[in-house]
Amino acid sequence: MPTKKRKEEDKVKIPDFSKIGKPDDLKFLPDLEKQDYLNDFVIDVITEALKGDAFNQYSLGYLMRQEIFHPYVGANAKHWLESASNQGVPEAMVELADMYYEGDGIRQNKKKAVAFYLKAAKEGDGDADFKLANLYRVGDGVVQSTARSIEWLLRASDRNCLDAQHMLASFYYAGDMGVEQDLQLAFDWWERAAKEGHVPSMSQIGLCYAFGDGVNRNFDLALKWLHKAENYDSDDAFYWLGVLYFNGIGVTRDELKAVDYWQKAALNGNTFAQLYLGLCYLNGEIFKEDDKTAIKWITLSAEADYGMAQYILGQCYLDGIGVKVDKKKGNELIEQAATNGYTKEDYEFDVSNGEKTVEQRGITDEVSRELCKKLNEISRKN
Repeated sequence: MPTKKRKEEDKVKIPDFSKIGKPDDLKFLPDLEKQDYLNDFVIDVITEALKGDAFNQYSLGYLMRQEIFHPYVGANAKHWLESASNQGVPEAMVELADMYYEGDGIRQNKKKAVAFYLKAAKEGDGDADFKLANLYRVGDGVVQSTARSIEWLLRASDRNCLDAQHMLASFYYAGDMGVEQDLQLAFDWWERAAKEGHVPSMSQIGLCYAFGDGVNRNFDLALKWLHKAENYDSDDAFYWLGVLYFNGIGVTRDELKAVDYWQKAALNGNTFAQLYLGLCYLNGEIFKEDDKTAIKWITLSAEADYGMAQYILGQCYLDGIGVKVDKKKGNELIEQAATNGYTKEDYEFDVSNGEKTVEQRGITDEVSRELCKKLNEISRKN
């Protein structure tokens, strides 16, 4: 939302939110000093919204929905967003659609959500296009249609929706959703999003340069983009920098530096880094063996439904590595791993190949469809 310098002559008292029901409720105004927790920008938003300014009405509805004015959500947020939407503000239409879709403070109604997304899309809103692409992809609130999903995704990407560009790149990379595989187009879309500040795309551009996906290998550029994403506290960047340093890919091999990056990624919730960090403690390859710490990290990864972590944790319970032997729990974890696509054959392949190969990147995140490369398992003791 835009900010502006407050003019002395425009100052008015702050409205009593418990009384707000319509834009002309200016008669309910407590003293300014009683509302000193509000900054000037928020005061201006409220003031202009009450005067009827459409964009500030959207801003006020947005702030209420974010519970900045807790508990003024639900009907109050809906009121201001509807007012802004009726005046043609597409951002308000998307926000209102989100409320109906999620049932946030109002009764859930996906049909109304779709209608507001379509209304915003007609006004040229790329975020609305992207929301519709996701709905058509999974058939949520609409009849599932891969073709319609890609159509909306392309529109969103052309309208500079960075999340859409990132997802489209992932489809081109994997040859998914009926899109023919094209690594060059994948790189182009990731690069376009990355240059506009999309952090996950920065990591992917770094990987493309590191592994020669859709572009000539260039380790200097790989590190440039990964470090740029790292500056935004990207767990993907931390994880992949760890992979590069652990294996000496484009950099001097440095296991301690790799583990440092994996620890940062693991603390940010990266399931791959959590597993690798756990394996390092389990193996005693880099620092003293610590089975308790190893099991802690592997368990966190397994709880996030990472199949490899579930299988390895299952083996730990079967063999009593770092935990008491529990055959039932071990077998349950191995079954969960199989459900997530990781079997005994996968494990044996990873162990036999050690660090020699890098698996093809696959789509792992259902929402953003981010791509990851998965390094084969660090050799562990049986």
